[in-house]
Amino acid sequence: MTLTVAPSPKESSITDNKLWWYNFSAGSLHLVQGGGMMVAAFTVPGVKDFSKTLTRSYLVFNPETKGLEPRQTDVVDVYIAQLAAVFLLLS
Repeated sequence: MTLTVAPSPKESSITDNKLWWYNFSAGSLHLVQGGGMMVAAFTVPGVKDFSKTLTRSYLVFNPETKGLEPRQTDVVDVYIAQLAAVFLLLS
């Protein structure tokens, strides 16, 4: 039985220095975008007022019909612009 050795993989052109600069550039871009979005989220009326209501749905027992009925209540208003800005700043 003979063993064959796999050929060594081709040397990659991607270096740690290239990755560092790529990550630094992307991080800088996200910082600028997040900052701009944060400013818009607190100053531009059409942007800062846009929100979606987060609701919860559950079942309640009705003793008259002896069955379950769906109920829905509002939990909180989620302001989309602030959430998007925080997402950009986290990434």
